Amino acid sequence: MSENTRRPLTSKVHLYHALYLFNRGFEITLAGLKRLEELGVFRNEDLSDYEVSLELTRCDANEELTGVLQSYEEDDSAFWSERHREIAKRVADPDDVFFAARDRKQEIKEQIKQLERGLARQHTKRRSEAKKRRRAAKRRTKPTTEAPTPAGQQRAVREPRARRRGGKQNRV
Repeated sequence: MSENTRRPLTSKVHLYHALYLFNRGFEITLAGLKRLEELGVFRNEDLSDYEVSLELTRCDANEELTGVLQSYEEDDSAFWSERHREIAKRVADPDDVFFAARDRKQEIKEQIKQLERGLARQHTKRRSEAKKRRRAAKRRTKPTTEAPTPAGQQRAVREPRARRRGGKQNRV
């Protein structure tokens, strides 16, 4: 036998067949009770009591048995998954590591782009909210009429921003 053959204490087929026979036995018993009722041996009320007791017993036993089977299947799955990983590792191309790294790098670039788009949307919202706040503040502080200047004084004329900052101003 190869190393991949697992010899459990009981084969899987036998476990499931035993569960089938167990449930089949209950079905035969229930059918027998129905037949006895038809023959007048049991009253319908008595039959109902026996049927409930049998079904409850069957449900409890099936719950226990399926728990055992589930545990067995999980162990079996772990065993065969390990065998599969070993085979995949043995037959894998050594260059697959580079392909996987390239693919992962591309995934990371895509994630970065998505994050940058999200940040850009956030930044735009903040900028527009700040602009709205500044406009509202200007409206609140802006006088409705211009204050008169004292006699003989001229209003100070502000230089364009470009000159104040030392930049060039385009003249027409």
